[in-house]
Amino acid sequence: MAQGRAGVVLPPGTPWNYENFLTALRNRSVFRTALPPASGFFMANGRPMGSEFALGPSERRLDFTVWGTTKDGTGGGNHWLELQVWSPFQSEPIKSIPYDDDQLIDLKEVFSLTPYESIYVVTLRQEWWQAEVIMAPIWVTNPVSKPTIHFESPVVSRGSQYPFLAISGGGDSLLLQRATAQAPNTWQTVATITNTFLYPIDHRSQPRVTHWRVVDPYQQTVVSNTATLTVTDVIDVSASTSFTPVLDGDDISVHWAHPEPQFVDYYLSRDNGLTWNKVGEEGWGYTSRTWTFDTAGLGGSTVLLKVVDRHDSSYQGVSTAIPVSNQIRVTSGNATINAIAAYTVTDRNKGSCWWSSNGNEQSVYINMEREYLIKRMEVDFGLWNPRTWYMGISLNGTTWSMNDSGSMTYAPNQTLVADYSQRPGGGLIAKHVRFYTSGTFTGVSYYSHVCEVRLYQ
Repeated sequence: MAQGRAGVVLPPGTPWNYENFLTALRNRSVFRTALPPASGFFMANGRPMGSEFALGPSERRLDFTVWGTTKDGTGGGNHWLELQVWSPFQSEPIKSIPYDDDQLIDLKEVFSLTPYESIYVVTLRQEWWQAEVIMAPIWVTNPVSKPTIHFESPVVSRGSQYPFLAISGGGDSLLLQRATAQAPNTWQTVATITNTFLYPIDHRSQPRVTHWRVVDPYQQTVVSNTATLTVTDVIDVSASTSFTPVLDGDDISVHWAHPEPQFVDYYLSRDNGLTWNKVGEEGWGYTSRTWTFDTAGLGGSTVLLKVVDRHDSSYQGVSTAIPVSNQIRVTSGNATINAIAAYTVTDRNKGSCWWSSNGNEQSVYINMEREYLIKRMEVDFGLWNPRTWYMGISLNGTTWSMNDSGSMTYAPNQTLVADYSQRPGGGLIAKHVRFYTSGTFTGVSYYSHVCEVRLYQ
């Protein structure tokens, strides 16, 4: 059974002699161990365990180095399991570092803590009998207070100077976190800041109401109070879509809100806000509204949408950036031939596929709802593919021209890629597409399995 022992450890590099031994005793460089051959030692900011000290004016972090060894440097169940840092004023360890290396005999661990406590005790636990080494504590006579925050100007307008977040207490660095009024319990870390006690917030890029707090990066259970910032002339704007990614021709729903009625215009930017073009307006004053914007023709760009009060342009808000793919939104609308098949190849679900029957020539009708310059086509097949395929285009859905065809060998889950960017004019101008399949592979397949047709501009 493990037996208690006590020992003295000299700081690294200190020669062993009687005088240094007495100095170590006076400095309390001692430990208690449940297993005689196990020992530990630590230093904090260059001060050995057992030290009592006052923090210097710029000393707001404790850098710990912990050493541990056991037995004669061999294994046999004597490896370390966990390092913990305790304060007698806390019911749970301040820090825990577990280990799962059964060869970890000689340990060295480096970590940092903000000195909120006046006493720190370091322990090491090993596998053998769960034996524990308890090292002499350090005493900090002037610990750091935990952080509290407030805004010097909690209510501002977009034209105001940056409001400052005032921070009292805390260590040398902090995690700055933000939550919105729409999701007050969802905190996001927006920056790791050097604690200079005053931190400017760019309020022009914030929602109308935001909540702020700071968290200690070394001990994330230490969280400040919450401070609220209100930007009175910001209109809260959010944008959402039904699909990801957003395809050319998809709708974007723009929702906005403000406590006071706003007569708003809608603006679009494709250059990260350098230039804006008006794309819509409201005829009446509202406190909230949802407006739908069609992305047709915007493929390959990233869009921002802005809501502006037309009577006072200082009242405005901007959505998050939304990338729009070069892929064209296609539908089965107006499909008079194989309507169900047309739906399965345009529903953005590769798990739903069109099964053509008996190898006969059949086609599926695809509607793009407006004219596009098609530069590429991709077709995903399932378990079976046809022997031959054809592609036709139309501007009116009545008059068709055949523009591409090819033959295939059998292989499951193929993707057909057809490039039209080198055609005269840079592609195929069309509003409607028909994709034809024909033929099967004797003894292998009886159907064609077309799962998705994608068109790109």
